[in-house]
Amino acid sequence: MRKPLLLLAGLLCAPVANAHRTATPTPLQATAAPLQATAKPPGASAAPLQATATPTRRPGFATQRIDSLAALVGLPARAGGGEAETWGQHTAKGRPLHLRFDAQGRLAHIGLALFARTLRTHAGTRAVYEFVERYALELSLLPPEAAYRRMDVDGVHLWQGRLDALLNLDGTEAVEVRTTDLHSYEIVWTRTDGSPLLTLAMAMDSQLLLGANVIELENNLLATLDRLAAEGRANPPATRQSPVAERLAANPPKRQTEVVERGTFMLDQIRCEEHFARRPDGTWQPTWEAERWRPSLFNMFCGGTAPGGIGLSLTFDKYGFHTTTVSLPLASLIGLWQAEGHTIYVGIKEANANALRATLFVVHRALGYLHMLPVEVPRTLVGASQGQIEARLYAYVPLHNLPRSLFAPGAFK
Repeated sequence: MRKPLLLLAGLLCAPVANAHRTATPTPLQATAAPLQATAKPPGASAAPLQATATPTRRPGFATQRIDSLAALVGLPARAGGGEAETWGQHTAKGRPLHLRFDAQGRLAHIGLALFARTLRTHAGTRAVYEFVERYALELSLLPPEAAYRRMDVDGVHLWQGRLDALLNLDGTEAVEVRTTDLHSYEIVWTRTDGSPLLTLAMAMDSQLLLGANVIELENNLLATLDRLAAEGRANPPATRQSPVAERLAANPPKRQTEVVERGTFMLDQIRCEEHFARRPDGTWQPTWEAERWRPSLFNMFCGGTAPGGIGLSLTFDKYGFHTTTVSLPLASLIGLWQAEGHTIYVGIKEANANALRATLFVVHRALGYLHMLPVEVPRTLVGASQGQIEARLYAYVPLHNLPRSLFAPGAFK
């Protein structure tokens, strides 16, 4: 197991290492023609929609790109408030806008309102719909020829239909999102009579879909880690109760143990699974025992059911060979990633008398990237209520540009 896992880790780290050495703009940064501001609130920057090497933005906006778009359409920063969404309360060139504010009250999305509200039910799917809406807004602010050049540079293709049809969608059309796993998207619209209307295709590139380069994504993630650390110091998280255990209690299997398998990633040994055992009183509990360290590791990382007192000392390996260390509750980070739509796979590398070493692959299949974390767990921590894990984080490793053959069964045997 150790050799294939090391080979896979080296392969996935290669894009990160190359990114550290260069600052070549991504397609998202290299706009064919900079947008010019038509209106802006007082104090707002009307800079072109280009991601700079060191992104800056005004408070109240989740990314530099959203800040710039808001300035271009004359939308001021929101004063306070938590999560919220609006449709049609603001317009750009007469077209209704969809806005979404995150838990911190920041504007997290701005785009043309192109989809029915009922479609936004899953975090991963929502990211795709929001990309189309935001990208359509950006294109609507460009002359048609410049908009087509921009699409060509970004690798966004209209296989069927024209740009004006995209900009005038109103959510009544039937829409289907097709995916090539970890590689690309194809979004197909049809008219009410069933005839084809539009087909839009793009790579499953997280920087393109999220509208931010890797530096800004890392900075935003670091800010989130710092927030989780502060919240954990003020109010340590409780041990998470497993919804699977509740389902097992309601419909108990005949055996005394149960394994819930959630799939593998590239290697059969890199797995996402949870392990449960029936107690004498008939309840089911996630395995958390020193003697059964292997299923306990899977429960701790895949299920997030380890005690709330387990901490994580995380060294964040960032763009440009910069590192930052953050200490935070493990349960808070696992809960965040699960809520964002990630699946956490565990590959166990080594077990000795003192420590267990593994690599976590935190995969976001809807956005085509993973976070990779080599971790070291003291043997004394497994089964305990407190302890500290050491880990190193390589964030936003792209997957869409890897050969699809690498994801075929047996690629790393």
